[in-house]
Amino acid sequence: MRGARARSVAALSARVICTGPGCGGCWWTSVPRPCVSSVARKAIERARVTAHQPKDPNFEQRVRDSFAKQRFMATIGATLARVEPGEVDLVLDKRDSLTQQHGFLHAGVLASAADSACGYAALSLMPAGAAVLSIEFKINMLAPATGDRFLARGRVLRAGRTVTVCWGEVVSYADEAERIVATMVATMMTVTDRGLSD
Repeated sequence: MRGARARSVAALSARVICTGPGCGGCWWTSVPRPCVSSVARKAIERARVTAHQPKDPNFEQRVRDSFAKQRFMATIGATLARVEPGEVDLVLDKRDSLTQQHGFLHAGVLASAADSACGYAALSLMPAGAAVLSIEFKINMLAPATGDRFLARGRVLRAGRTVTVCWGEVVSYADEAERIVATMVATMMTVTDRGLSD
């Protein structure tokens, strides 16, 4: 990965803590900088030279059928909210059985939801008969995962023939408040001719 695309992904990896509208800075300095959500969204827009074109016209049904087979997503109560070329959203309600010792949604649940959102965003652009596997991800926890409902978004930054790079984020909702609690950069692999399909 080189040039502008590499800088985009580097910008996405910046670990900053958003203090809300008009964010005053990041965790390592008091110099005002954009919050992580605006950095991510600008980088995603820069990375999108053209709209994503699915290779499989039946991509949405394929994503939905594959997601329905994911037992772990059913275990945590995650459901598909939106499927578009290169974009997938999952929703998840808070349950006591999914919290850690302080009552926040467990980091493993956040990571799993973001990983699945990114994986299915990548799958939506893969050819028919291909399978998707995660090969790497980095997640940043930006705030305690409090709230009643969570939205995990997966967005493709670059879809290659074998490797797809995605951006993910998890947003919490409590009453009318919305807050980004985690961000992810993930790498997905297109698997063909190995007896796997999604």
